Amino acid sequence: MSAAKIKVSLAEGSDPGGKKKKVSTEMDPAESFQALAMEWYEKVHATQVVEAHAVRNLSRLKKMVFPYVGEHRPNEITPPMVLDLLLKICDTGHIETAHRAKSVMSLVFRYGISLGRAERDPTRDLSGMLPAPHFHAYYAEHRATVDISTCEILDGSLPKIQKKQVLAWAEIHQEALIVPLPRLWCFW
Repeated sequence: MSAAKIKVSLAEGSDPGGKKKKVSTEMDPAESFQALAMEWYEKVHATQVVEAHAVRNLSRLKKMVFPYVGEHRPNEITPPMVLDLLLKICDTGHIETAHRAKSVMSLVFRYGISLGRAERDPTRDLSGMLPAPHFHAYYAEHRATVDISTCEILDGSLPKIQKKQVLAWAEIHQEALIVPLPRLWCFW
């Protein structure tokens, strides 16, 4: 644009560089995290894992991740944005699902890095930021919160014998405890 045109544009009250700015901020949907994740799912994930597992991970992305960060470019997604969406999942009581969503997002980012469409994986900066997956054990007036991954009591207490029994049971059933289950309520 010539200097004369710029002066005329400024005199009219418009920004001569505004058109360029608008064009540069518009994003091609193919550049979004959602597009990258769908490509990863079709080309990599769906071919490498059991179908039911792949479908569950795709469902997690669609229901929990895409509504918050799907429209962003992978390089625009920051660790605080990821942490915010993961804590929203935790707030619904689905702590293990939040951990799984973080893992799936990490796989997508690493795929994007390998293609040169992402520069880094923001989930790597969130180690230890989510609450540990746990369950609650009750005995009489005693209550304990047990970490599933370490099989240790995080909070509360149980009598010595019951503590040994609960922790032994947790170690034996650790793999099954990691599978997300609907929240169960007992009323007695």
